[in-house]
Amino acid sequence: MITNIPAADQLRSKMAKRDFMIGACAWDVISAKMIEKAGYDFVAYLSGIWMSVRGYHEAKGVVSPNEIADYIYKVTQQISIPLLVDMERGGETLRGAVHWLHQYEHAGAAWIYIDDHADMWNTESHAFLEGDYEMVPVERNCEMIEAFIKERKTNIVIGARTQAWRFSAEEQVRRSKLYKEAGAEIIHLVGVPDQKTLRQIRKEIDGPLLVQVTPPGYVQESLVRAYLPSLSFDELKAEGINFHLNPRIVNVAYKATWDALNAIKAAGNLEVTKDKLMPHKQSLGFLD
Repeated sequence: MITNIPAADQLRSKMAKRDFMIGACAWDVISAKMIEKAGYDFVAYLSGIWMSVRGYHEAKGVVSPNEIADYIYKVTQQISIPLLVDMERGGETLRGAVHWLHQYEHAGAAWIYIDDHADMWNTESHAFLEGDYEMVPVERNCEMIEAFIKERKTNIVIGARTQAWRFSAEEQVRRSKLYKEAGAEIIHLVGVPDQKTLRQIRKEIDGPLLVQVTPPGYVQESLVRAYLPSLSFDELKAEGINFHLNPRIVNVAYKATWDALNAIKAAGNLEVTKDKLMPHKQSLGFLD
């Protein structure tokens, strides 16, 4: 018996209508509520964000599946829009992956995706690595997608993301098509080098596509070029893209904090933050 998650129903309805949806990555419950209140369509949990806020350098740390499940539950108790979850850990074996899929379903996740970078297998490869880059065999991820589709207990949406843009557009398309054939309901494009490649991918892959767009200046220039930072929502819609995800709102908060700390120290008082500070009552007001 398949149990319906209301947020997953909402997501599937918009997918069926080919609505354009925008999302942002939260790093705590209040930021998730802010994203919803600002009128975004979905909230995302991405492992790289949690690595940095928990003190791990360059996404090399480990966040346990238990911690992720706890976070999912806390967030989904406060928001009504879909929560997208990056399944970074728990997928080392098929049995383990299905177990944690069920835990995340129980916690209220409406949408989950698996990646094919080799960090899933606890190697030294990670998301921001330059040069040599290890990939999970495509057959392995197809097997996991098929298992998720077969074993899910709710109407949770299953997506797949590939890092193959690091090798070639052809490999990116090949893997994406195979994941789609295995049952992935949304293909996540973490890197696209140019608009021409985006059009090629859209032409060759049926169904919903998500682009993950990192703002200019966040990572090395070589990576920034692969994230299509210059395309507007209207341009992406015109190219047939269905979802836009901005994962790095947290760095806006970091910059504001850094600027405030330095301004306070230089001024010798707190008055310099008077117009930049969200009142305590307002911040708690985001919570139900």
